[in-house]
Amino acid sequence: MLKQKIIKVYFFTAMIASHLCINSFGLAEDCTDKDGVTQTPTAPGNTEYPEDWRNQYRPTIYASDDEIAPEGTITLYVDSGCLACPPYSWSVSGEGYTIQDNDGDQETDNDLETITLTAPASVGVCGTDYDIVATVTVEDQWEETDSVKIKNTDGQWVYESTICQPEANGNRTYWSGAIGNYRYKVKFKSISGTPKTECDEACALELFAINDYFLLEDYEWWCDGNNYLRFYDGEVNHGVYGIEHLQREIWSCP
Repeated sequence: MLKQKIIKVYFFTAMIASHLCINSFGLAEDCTDKDGVTQTPTAPGNTEYPEDWRNQYRPTIYASDDEIAPEGTITLYVDSGCLACPPYSWSVSGEGYTIQDNDGDQETDNDLETITLTAPASVGVCGTDYDIVATVTVEDQWEETDSVKIKNTDGQWVYESTICQPEANGNRTYWSGAIGNYRYKVKFKSISGTPKTECDEACALELFAINDYFLLEDYEWWCDGNNYLRFYDGEVNHGVYGIEHLQREIWSCP
């Protein structure tokens, strides 16, 4: 596979520094004109793109882990398919955390170039002397951004709020995977019982929005003819369920 690399070309006549990024197709794309109708790669080909095409692409952060140990490190990088506009400027919010690349600064020149996040020691008061979650943000040269939440392993899940339905004795309970510094718990029970959740309620809408994070191999959520939300986990003997409870937890200090 062709490795991506950065070529810096300076057009002094135009007084504009143009960053050319070699993407996986071997095209060198320049990102000097964000609002241009047509983007024409400088080399080796001559490919036209639809109007305002770059606004459809933003830098996307990928991390080696979504957790970091006290005094530990993880690496992060941007992969935009070479469609964002490097170089990328990085920042981190969260008391005690630092971020820098191999050059010792907070900038990466191109897609796939890594930068390192370092966590503080768990010394002092959590939330004051160090934070339990770090927010890493990247920005490209068009001020397009992306952010991710990285959880310190010293933290724990704590109840934050009930999205809908009171805590109830649902007979099927599932936890979602982490979504940044949140996770969800959902309970289901037979739809022959009450309450049944309507698909236009906040409970159902929230559940549909996060369903990819529940990591279940065999399950379905859908709306029936009466606009009730239904759940089926692939086990015939358990039949069809309606949502009974949905709550959200947040990663917090121990």
